[in-house]
Amino acid sequence: MTEMIPGIYLLKVPIPNNPLGFTNSYLIRGDDGYTIIDPGMNNDVSFDALQKELEEIGVAFTDITRIIATHAHGDHYGLAGRIKKLSKAKILAHYLVKDTIKEMSKHGQDRGRQMEEWLRRNGVPPFEESEQNRRGPRGRPHFPRPVIPDILLQGGETIEIGSFSLKVIWTPGHDPGQICLYEPTRKVFFSGDHVLPVTTPHVSLQNESSQNPLGDFLNSLKAVQELEADLVLPGHEETFTNLRARVVGLIRHHHQRDTEILAMLEVEPKTAYQVSSGITWMPNQGGVKFPDLSTWHQRMAVSETLAHLKVMEIDGRVSKISRDDVVYYQYTY
Repeated sequence: MTEMIPGIYLLKVPIPNNPLGFTNSYLIRGDDGYTIIDPGMNNDVSFDALQKELEEIGVAFTDITRIIATHAHGDHYGLAGRIKKLSKAKILAHYLVKDTIKEMSKHGQDRGRQMEEWLRRNGVPPFEESEQNRRGPRGRPHFPRPVIPDILLQGGETIEIGSFSLKVIWTPGHDPGQICLYEPTRKVFFSGDHVLPVTTPHVSLQNESSQNPLGDFLNSLKAVQELEADLVLPGHEETFTNLRARVVGLIRHHHQRDTEILAMLEVEPKTAYQVSSGITWMPNQGGVKFPDLSTWHQRMAVSETLAHLKVMEIDGRVSKISRDDVVYYQYTY
């Protein structure tokens, strides 16, 4: 537990078996109790660690009156329902979080099969049996179904918490319902997973749709680039100060990745899997070659490549062709 500024505490909530290590949860002191932002993943290890850090401040779960989720991912939203039961707190999230939860519940049994078919059409080989078994009967990691938020946000609202006024900024890309929170008086920016200090946030295209998640992400970066932020409080890793420089660096990274992809397509059409195989991943960690990634991370890499190809298809730099029910991308100019 660290008090970042008077009234705002950083709580490091562990994520078991995840290289990120922790979710950064934030506790804000108000006049009517406490607000918690992104309480963490729904498991006993995370819950017990969060409870211990709250006790260090002298706060019980019953003192929490408001839970804010920056987005729907389990490592941020997972404990919201458990804390709500203990505290009767209201959960606030973007309205698309509600839609995401309902969609996941409605199509849960088919999602793994649909994802594998989507990846197959983009050149990805099937899971080995041992990997399939490790990931469970439906081929996807299991997460408990989250609860529906009580208060749905659109972006543009201001949430008053004691002396703090948090402006809600909708920043889709990493997740359709991703929001950030900005306190203009103290120049504090809660960035969720939209802007991380070291890791490039995962932005992926996971189905054949009209969505353009990377385009949304780049526009969302530009929307926060000029905010005056003396302190950035991200969803993972360490807090930092120079928001604008980090945003510029993320935009530059994605432009460089576009250039890398286009260079591979100049020779001949390729599937998204073939393109991904020629990219060096995790450059912030010194670079990892595609064959050295785990099977699961290879699939994440392909979905990120597809997000780039979607942007370039929309602006006309690439086009799609189909051969034997497999999609190939070709350079157009």
